[in-house]
Amino acid sequence: MQRWSALPIFFFVSQAALAQPRPLEEVLVEGSRATPAFVAKIAGLTLESPFGQSEAEAALARVVESGLFSSVTYRVEPGKRRGYVLKFSVQEGATVAAAIDIPGADDEFLWRSLSQAYPALDHRVPESAKAQQFVAGLLQDLAKESLGGQSVVAELESDLRTGQMLVSMQPQNLPKISTFTFVGAREIAPDRLAAILNKVIGGKGYTDRRFREVVEANLRGAYEEGGMYRVRFPRVGAAKLADGTVRAETEVEEGPKFKLREVAFKGEGIEPDALRKAGRFEKGQIADWSRIQKGIDEAERTIRNAGYLDASAKAQRQLDDVQLTLDVSVTVNRGVLYRFGKLILSGLPPAQEAQVRKSWKLASGEPLDLNYAQKFLRDDMPRELRGVPVKIGIAPSGPGIGDFSLFFGSN
Repeated sequence: MQRWSALPIFFFVSQAALAQPRPLEEVLVEGSRATPAFVAKIAGLTLESPFGQSEAEAALARVVESGLFSSVTYRVEPGKRRGYVLKFSVQEGATVAAAIDIPGADDEFLWRSLSQAYPALDHRVPESAKAQQFVAGLLQDLAKESLGGQSVVAELESDLRTGQMLVSMQPQNLPKISTFTFVGAREIAPDRLAAILNKVIGGKGYTDRRFREVVEANLRGAYEEGGMYRVRFPRVGAAKLADGTVRAETEVEEGPKFKLREVAFKGEGIEPDALRKAGRFEKGQIADWSRIQKGIDEAERTIRNAGYLDASAKAQRQLDDVQLTLDVSVTVNRGVLYRFGKLILSGLPPAQEAQVRKSWKLASGEPLDLNYAQKFLRDDMPRELRGVPVKIGIAPSGPGIGDFSLFFGSN
């Protein structure tokens, strides 16, 4: 047994025999879904070509250098026609989510081409930087016409749809976005849509995937403010300009406008009418989702102010495409009721501190009213201290217990 970079190599023919090259009859692969033809290509091998010890060691070095596999070994066996059979035994390395972002190229065609040879390369690439460089080289060969002589690089990015990280396989230099155009935009002026996108992606490199994500994440919200919940962006693309930049193009199907019909709150111990009143929802008006969400946040704040500091509210939307109305169902989880613990004062001499404590009416053990400190400063603060700068703090001091802190003075 000999070793290559601490990797075992098994010979089922004598090393003396390998010193005499013979035709390579077959390449086989164990432990991976990669096709033998793919691994042979990586190894730089051609069937029926002379094969001996030096060719075997060179082939192993190339497969190891690709970085695609976490371990690689091989053995050589006699072939049926007095040649050799080379058997690789490999372990596939870890992979990560990936996207092919080569403008003008059919990314699905490229993924199919990669995964047919190596199924692990199906919208994923190896975790190691070396292997990513190898995959980049494969893509350079597959997408020559779209790359215009550029090399492909691997960039780590955040997927706006999922919030997860992915590896973007993209040209070294992406075309910059200089202008935006919109087809079908009527209810919102194209200039306003362009201004929204320009803040996020203007002057940055263009890829179809990234641009579509930005459009969905930013323009959809603008349309939902106008009650257009069925808005669609069926096509995005880019047109090259003379200066080398691109014009990013978006097709818009705005859809109808919806009105708010009802906001229903449900959850243990809540007062739905009080929450609806706090939210000031405008029923019968255009269903501006940002305004509705602010109302839900205000209702949630009302619950927190009553001592349920961990309260949360989750909204579900139901669209009626016949009546063109929106119903919102809000599930509230109040969580634990926090109670007032103690009042902590700083920045006052003892006499004035005693006055403040005497005027403070929230008793230990009562529900923790988050608004109480503001009410105290407005209505019950000793007269001689009014006008003194005060900072309010609140912090938990035990399970279900919260303390108020009042810091007097400018520091």
